[in-house]
Amino acid sequence: MRFFKYRILWKSIWTSFFLNVSCVLMIFILGICIGTYSHSKRIMASELETRARSHFKDLEIAWKWNSNYGGVYVEEKSGIKSPPFLPQLDVRTVDGRILTKKTPDVMAQEIADLSKEEGEVQFHITGLAPLNPQNKPDSFERAALISFSNGQKEALSKQEENERVYFRYMAPLYFEESCQECHVKRNPQAEEEVVGGVSVKFDISDVENAQIFHRNILFFLSLATMVLVLGTIYLFLVKLVRQLAIVQTKFEKLAFTDDLTGLYNRRHFF
Repeated sequence: MRFFKYRILWKSIWTSFFLNVSCVLMIFILGICIGTYSHSKRIMASELETRARSHFKDLEIAWKWNSNYGGVYVEEKSGIKSPPFLPQLDVRTVDGRILTKKTPDVMAQEIADLSKEEGEVQFHITGLAPLNPQNKPDSFERAALISFSNGQKEALSKQEENERVYFRYMAPLYFEESCQECHVKRNPQAEEEVVGGVSVKFDISDVENAQIFHRNILFFLSLATMVLVLGTIYLFLVKLVRQLAIVQTKFEKLAFTDDLTGLYNRRHFF
């Protein structure tokens, strides 16, 4: 009876210990899991932002190259037509050829159209009051343009379309001398006036799926680690409780019985 009494006593003590250790380990392992996932998510978000800024910078450099020359004239041939909203920029040469001027925004729009056909990245040149109806902003772009007027330098977002996830990025374009042919500076006193912006959009569905897979793997590994560690501790404690109960019973026997005769002694009586 005493063996079972001490075994129950030790079980109570070590059960409390096991529960406390389990809580600490669960918090620790979950903290590592959440921290690892959050860190990888931040790295991925930073990579997407860097990629978007790089695409914008490429188009901005082409824009500035065109702007530095005040626009570029190209011969109007098959497939090359004057923008219907800027017909006054065409010139006729002495030999009868027609040259159409590609302003920075027109060139950028044509690059955007070509990029949409050939690649995965989509550009969109837009403004709050564009001359070209094709440049009308969507909800994300309109909100970004308003924020640019208030001093914000860029806008980022994720959007779902047709069961795909897209990364959206937009940065402003500022008024330059070459813009005077198509735009009027609304605030002559302002050093930098936003005339529009370039929106960058690309598919990140594969990245999102990879993040979900990574999250699930981390959760599974964390769960497996907790089960393994707690199972090992539990088996160790069960074995320890048994050994302690046996040792306690032996101590009691030594304390309450006579070594020579095996009879109960004075301690047992009291």
